[in-house]
Amino acid sequence: HNKIDVMIEGKHFTSYLYGCENYRLVKGADEHDKGFLAKPVLFPVHTPSGIAVNRGYPLLEVEGEEKDHPHQVGIFFACDNVNDNGFWNNATSSPQIRHAKVTKMKGGTGKGKLSTAMHWVSTSGQTLLEENRDMVFIAGEDEYVIDLSINLTALDTKVVFKDTKEGMFAIRVADWLREDEGSGKYLSSNGDESPVNKNIWGKRAQWVRLQGEKDGKTIGTAIFNHPTS
Repeated sequence: HNKIDVMIEGKHFTSYLYGCENYRLVKGADEHDKGFLAKPVLFPVHTPSGIAVNRGYPLLEVEGEEKDHPHQVGIFFACDNVNDNGFWNNATSSPQIRHAKVTKMKGGTGKGKLSTAMHWVSTSGQTLLEENRDMVFIAGEDEYVIDLSINLTALDTKVVFKDTKEGMFAIRVADWLREDEGSGKYLSSNGDESPVNKNIWGKRAQWVRLQGEKDGKTIGTAIFNHPTS
């Protein structure tokens, strides 16, 4: 498979998976998905202690795990309505977000950088957008950080992102970290707390944290908006 592993002091942090070819599916995965990744993803995603914060399905077998929404894999960036094209789900043909090339890859002490170019290809085969993504992977003492900068450029046509709940930046977390089936508790920069559907869903915030318990450890993941955005 097409992938780039991100290692921190010999430990696997995450992998950048790309390419729309077949990926091995776990038993029970939806047949319509056919093992395709219609968009690049970061998967799996580990803490410094080696615990995966993301769901394994449909690429890794985890006993007792929820098997739904096979298009929600790891960390991804997509939108379900771009000029009426749905880039959120997995499609074995366009619309797809296709990896074009790696533009930069550099390791270093405490951090590394991966830059890529992608094409958002419509149902008709037209490239609507060129995406240039910078991913900086940072190693802290007790945490890992991914700093993403995403630039979308319209090509040859007007591009409209319509209002949809399926977009834009997303993490499909492990079942143990979920609020409804696990130990997960939400907190936002507004001071809003769980339950997420009542107090946080659909509200603007500078950051949202999800924290839970796993193997006797308190583990959290958070999405921060850049201060200039």
